[in-house]
Amino acid sequence: MKTILHRTWFIEAIMGILFIGTAAVPVAAHHSFAMYDTAVKKTVTGKLIRFVVGANHSQYIMEVVNPDGSPAMENGKAVTWTVETGAAS
Repeated sequence: MKTILHRTWFIEAIMGILFIGTAAVPVAAHHSFAMYDTAVKKTVTGKLIRFVVGANHSQYIMEVVNPDGSPAMENGKAVTWTVETGAAS
């Protein structure tokens, strides 16, 4: 009887340690940079039209301007870029 109780306690302790260990691992795998071309760097000048505050990532939405200050146009519409920031931490 004593051996069964010790074995049960031991198994429960191991399961608890494994659960806490997996719960404490930072969740970084849900982020992927597959949709971004991180090898290319661009400098864009524009007018900030919207700033979106996010819990983890904020966004800057801007209209691109030409060197003379006029709005950059494409197909009759102003060129708009959205820049997403990294994690707040």
